[in-house]
Amino acid sequence: MKIFHITAVILLCLLCLNCRQNILTWPEESSSTRPWAYWWWMGSAVEEEELVFQLQQMADAGFGGVHIIPIYGTKGYEDQFILFAGHRWMRQLALVTDKARELGMDADMTCGTGWPFGGPHLSENESASRFLIEPFDARPGTIFNRQLKSDGKQLVRVAAVSDTISKNLTDQVRDDGFLTWNVPAGKWRVLAVYSQPTGQQVKRAAPGSEGPVLDHFSAAALKTYLNPLDEAFKNYNGTPVRCFYNDSYEVYGADWTHDFFYQFQHRRGYDLAQQLPALLNEGEKEYIGRVKYDYRKTLDDLLREEFTKNWAKWASAINIKTRSQAHGSPGNLLDLYATVDIPETESFGPALFDIPGLPDVHGYPEKSGHPDPLVFKFASSAAHLSGKQLVSAETGTWAGEHFKVSLAEIKPQVDLLFCGGINHIFYHGVTYSPRNEDWPGWLFYASTNFGPGNPFWQNLPALNKYISRSQAFLQTGQPDNDVLLYFPIHDIWQNPEGLLQPLTVHNTADWLTGTDFYAIAQFLWGNGFTFDYISDRLLESMQYSSAGLVTSDGICYKTIIVPQMIHVPHQTIDKLIRLASAGATVIFHGTLPEKVPGFAGREERQQKLQQSKAGINLIQQSENIYKAETGRGKIWVGDSLDLLLGYADVFGESFAKHHLCFTRRKTKTQSIYFVTNPGPLSFRGWLTLNVPADGGFLFNPLNGSGGTAKWRRDSRGQNQVLLSLDVGESLFILTSPSPVKAEPYKYIQPLEMSYPVEGQWELSYIAGGPECPKDTILSELVSWTDLGDKYQIFSGTARYRTTVIKPTVPCDGWLLHLGGVANSAEIRVNDEKISTIFCHPFVADLGNSLFQNENMLDIYITNLGANRIIDVEKRNPGWKKFYDINFVSIDYFPFDASEWSCQTSGLLGPVTLVPYHK
Repeated sequence: MKIFHITAVILLCLLCLNCRQNILTWPEESSSTRPWAYWWWMGSAVEEEELVFQLQQMADAGFGGVHIIPIYGTKGYEDQFILFAGHRWMRQLALVTDKARELGMDADMTCGTGWPFGGPHLSENESASRFLIEPFDARPGTIFNRQLKSDGKQLVRVAAVSDTISKNLTDQVRDDGFLTWNVPAGKWRVLAVYSQPTGQQVKRAAPGSEGPVLDHFSAAALKTYLNPLDEAFKNYNGTPVRCFYNDSYEVYGADWTHDFFYQFQHRRGYDLAQQLPALLNEGEKEYIGRVKYDYRKTLDDLLREEFTKNWAKWASAINIKTRSQAHGSPGNLLDLYATVDIPETESFGPALFDIPGLPDVHGYPEKSGHPDPLVFKFASSAAHLSGKQLVSAETGTWAGEHFKVSLAEIKPQVDLLFCGGINHIFYHGVTYSPRNEDWPGWLFYASTNFGPGNPFWQNLPALNKYISRSQAFLQTGQPDNDVLLYFPIHDIWQNPEGLLQPLTVHNTADWLTGTDFYAIAQFLWGNGFTFDYISDRLLESMQYSSAGLVTSDGICYKTIIVPQMIHVPHQTIDKLIRLASAGATVIFHGTLPEKVPGFAGREERQQKLQQSKAGINLIQQSENIYKAETGRGKIWVGDSLDLLLGYADVFGESFAKHHLCFTRRKTKTQSIYFVTNPGPLSFRGWLTLNVPADGGFLFNPLNGSGGTAKWRRDSRGQNQVLLSLDVGESLFILTSPSPVKAEPYKYIQPLEMSYPVEGQWELSYIAGGPECPKDTILSELVSWTDLGDKYQIFSGTARYRTTVIKPTVPCDGWLLHLGGVANSAEIRVNDEKISTIFCHPFVADLGNSLFQNENMLDIYITNLGANRIIDVEKRNPGWKKFYDINFVSIDYFPFDASEWSCQTSGLLGPVTLVPYHK
């Protein structure tokens, strides 16, 4: 990590050196700055020549790497299936990793097939399991005589319980399963505890790898699971994969492991069998919640220590990193993400933006959810606090219905991920598909197709370049956030309702939305504060210095906020008090926590909590605001976050006031802002920055331009930068500690006049299918689907050509406004490429040097695959020939596009020229 920071500082110093020489350059791009893609191998029916060809395609399109995932196969190709991790499969892997390295790419691979981990070599005792408690009445003074064996279930404990006593009767169960017991006086019941496999099989497993899902709470089971991979890599001689991957935790209903009673007693200090009624929801809610807390905390411990840490240690021993999605698990996401080398979140479902031209996504199934940057922050916060350079995101999962997602929809999703702290994009994804397959080829059921079979592949390199330029900055330096927001996992675990508490990445109502934690995060996000989340475990390593709250990697924060909550370990309060005593400012929103969580030793622990709280001498400052002086620091308690953060000398950036989203990083001498405008209004004006500087630069990652920014100080001496951002646009601001001299940034000031591009358009179909329609002449711009049946089913690229007479207006350059575009465009003037435009505002800067008096204007428009798939569905519904789930729509019903209406396609206009000054 320190080496990376030194490299980043040198890189930015070189950038500034170049600026003093009047040359502006971007940070160097690499395989990690370029976007990667999930690469599904259906049945692993992959051939050497095709693998090399497809890797070359992806490299040429600007991909930085591939993530190999073997999954279910394609019907008719059974004789070509390759067994995962067999000798031939490993040879194919070596071919891919060697070729990727040759092309400047890299490769990750799922640590198995499909997801989650599992397979045929796992025994019943090593597979995911659940527990069941079956109660039996036992009348006093009688002999309880009953067979407790049950088909498909393993008896693990028998307890006789009364109101105050629990007896362990397990040893009294005979080999035939009968328990004979003389029931004493009192009110008794016999509780039989069973373990039972969940029966869940690996989802979307590759052929030959079908089998039960792994018991993620058992180190021994994990070792068995990894044994075949140990053997497979023992003689592997290819380029090593960069990372092993663990997908989102989708282990349904698993809440047990074979030695859970032992693990529970070892970790919690008491016998869970003595408190089984709580797991049956019997007793007071306080009691039930406390026992369930200990149960959930034990699952968290086992998932982190027995599975995640051991998996990461195993990979590290063979010099391979780990990349993992923790969401969906019953553990503390922050701690699980922090345990691996590259934490990964997920952008799942259609996103909501106020950007003109994007489809209305409110009609999509609500179960899909919508991407939420406050959820992304669990992965990015863990990366920041544990010193990880990269934090990745599965991007574009169910971004919309198949064949209907445009690059214009993906770009703002990527921007949202950037603002949430993500800096390593993984498209979801690309399917290996042989060239001789009829269109649309082999497809994965849940993704946006980022492969060559999607017409937008024509213009995908422009989005890839945008991402690579952006991530070159976002992977530089360190995160620069002011606020730590404590994640109150203990209230979640203490909930007396239910048993398992999965923390999912979408549909978060069960654990996130509606909490004070989420409300504070929304406040911070909406008011321009920079922040990360922190857990108890990550808090343990925090120290305070004159720079503020500091991680072991030297990342600094100004304050920590503890949301309104009921339960907290006394150790956490003690740590916060120690930090305050050293000089930190600690904020409690609402009131101080009241109780310690959990059952064992609660009285003693509660007493310690009360003693700690008693040392916080709060004095009222104003209505609902209290302060305690503690050593060299302060503790604030109250309701108004605005006031409390002001007392901590923490203030929001001004971007949020103008509905702009941003993230901030820093080096030793400079600050780096990424700023994007998600709508609904364009912005032009001066923005105040909360960092010291004497100047700075602006970089446009969409077109690669850059220059010195217009800079000034306001009446209070604060730095201000002039920004101009249309809806959907993004910029980087790079500050400088000293005045800079370089080419100025090109601030475009459109004149209040426009000139329509009139006349006829020659419309020619360049590439696509099922076949290219006849060329035609348009006197006005309309959707090409209005031109006839063959035009309605065409998906691909068409060229619009016309002659443009340059208006006689004195100006510095011209903007070409395309108006409506369905769905992306490449602009050429006089046979010279100007730009690729794939997102709002669909405006090209023509400059002036290329623009003659009479000019040939070519606009190449590429539509989506929706219209063509309508035709395919009607003629050949058998194209959906995949095993397992085959191919489904976004609502998980069988996919059928035959009744779709054709989508508007082409250049819709009006096309206008707008002069501008710089």
